[in-house]
Amino acid sequence: MPCLGWRVPGMQQPLVLEKLSVRVATVMQLGDIGVARSQLHTAYAAEARETPPAAAPQRWIPPFDRLCWIRWENAHKETAWRVSIDSIGIAGNTHLTHAPGLAPCGCGVTPTDSPRLHTFWQCAEAQAVVQQLAAQLAAPPTREQVWLFEAPTGVQQAVWDVVAMAALAAMERRRTGALLPAVSGVLRGGFGTVLQP
Repeated sequence: MPCLGWRVPGMQQPLVLEKLSVRVATVMQLGDIGVARSQLHTAYAAEARETPPAAAPQRWIPPFDRLCWIRWENAHKETAWRVSIDSIGIAGNTHLTHAPGLAPCGCGVTPTDSPRLHTFWQCAEAQAVVQQLAAQLAAPPTREQVWLFEAPTGVQQAVWDVVAMAALAAMERRRTGALLPAVSGVLRGGFGTVLQP
């Protein structure tokens, strides 16, 4: 079928079906999604660093390639991935108005500024999780450390990856009222023995 093909920007001649590879087809399908996801990650990093998105020229590269190899159920990892692209169904998320059953925060507040910031940092439910982390660390963790998986001084990066994922998952579960047993065990100080002095 030499007449079937695609006009690809940057290519002088159409890409014919016979020359199409899986790699090229994947890039063609996911190109726009990758750009959109990168913009969402940049906005997430700016919110974590407490800087306006326009003032955050550096792109945040999520550590998901590192996190995906951790031997832990995906239910614990899912919140970290979803919160980074602002796809948690929180009441007040104007870009998710088509999603059915957006749940309010566990505290009953429907934030208008940034539902993600409220639910995963400002809310009393989220602060309870942060206080559990602070009890095990030399200093309270920052939002940047928890959201962007940046290990505090004295904590091994691999350990902090699990702790930060557990913290985000616990914040989400507290919001919905369903705390996973393994997450609550980590947040009760289960990681305290692996902190470096």
